[in-house]
Amino acid sequence: MSELALMRKKISREREARKAAEQLLEDKSRELYLINKELEKRSNKVTEQKEKLQKKVDELQLTRSQLVQSEKMAAIGQLAAGIAHEINNPIGYILCNLSSLNEYLDDLQQVLKKQTECMGNMYVTKGAEKQAIRELAELKKQVGLAFILSDIDQLMKDCMEGAHRVKDIIAELSEFSSIRNPGLTREDINELIEKAIKVAWNELKYKAEVEKQFSELPLVLCNGGKLVQVFLNLLVNAVQSVESRGVITLRSRHEGSLIWIEFQDTGSGMPEHIVSKIFDPFFTTKEVGKGTGLGLHVVQSVIDSHGGKIAVSSKVGKGTLFRITLPVDGVLGMESD
Repeated sequence: MSELALMRKKISREREARKAAEQLLEDKSRELYLINKELEKRSNKVTEQKEKLQKKVDELQLTRSQLVQSEKMAAIGQLAAGIAHEINNPIGYILCNLSSLNEYLDDLQQVLKKQTECMGNMYVTKGAEKQAIRELAELKKQVGLAFILSDIDQLMKDCMEGAHRVKDIIAELSEFSSIRNPGLTREDINELIEKAIKVAWNELKYKAEVEKQFSELPLVLCNGGKLVQVFLNLLVNAVQSVESRGVITLRSRHEGSLIWIEFQDTGSGMPEHIVSKIFDPFFTTKEVGKGTGLGLHVVQSVIDSHGGKIAVSSKVGKGTLFRITLPVDGVLGMESD
């Protein structure tokens, strides 16, 4: 074979090889293109799924926030009913006393009018002194002047006491409001517990004796409003666990850089499998519609935000003990809203 023929054959093989390579490259490019399209499609689906998932997360967070607010509003509603009852008592006897005072005022006006008439007659008619004195004495006896004069003093004392009681209740509510205590301040924990007791008193007084075993504590850096809400929640839970009449014992101690508080009741108690779940969100042993199961979860969240700890122990038929531990100097960067 001539050299020219060999050259042509070589060129032909190279062309065929190049065409095969080009075809292979085209096939691979097409394959990569299709793979890229598939990846884009999958990426879009993943993005959509992420967006849907984020939307679901946002919805759940919103729902949780609404449920937490619902729990708070339910507690506020319950307390409002109790506070309305507390205010209604002094208002009731103030109104009753004012009604009695109004009747007494009519009688006193009669006596004063008669006294004026008698004094006028004494000057007009000679020798009418004895008759005027008899008429005035008879009227005083008829209206019960001696009793009126003695009772007015007691009625006024009762009215003043009732008015001061209403004033105290309103002052306690103002102090309880977190608006009055929005940030971190140094607070006496014993005083905060006392405020919670006063607000919850209408719930407590009918079902439990409250025993206070407080020790002197240093002032604690905290959000006082939130802690009062925690103590209030624990007090209400304690009294609700008491079936007829029981005792709620409150203790406080100072140990080094920490203070601890205990809320112990003689209520029905809880089995171990319930105790392990009570801080879980949405867990509740109450009937449907009676609670969202967020009360103790919120309590734990508040204590956690203060750098503290809350522990519980309980025995069926023996009662429950909650123990809260808090750092005296709080937590730097703790939220105050």
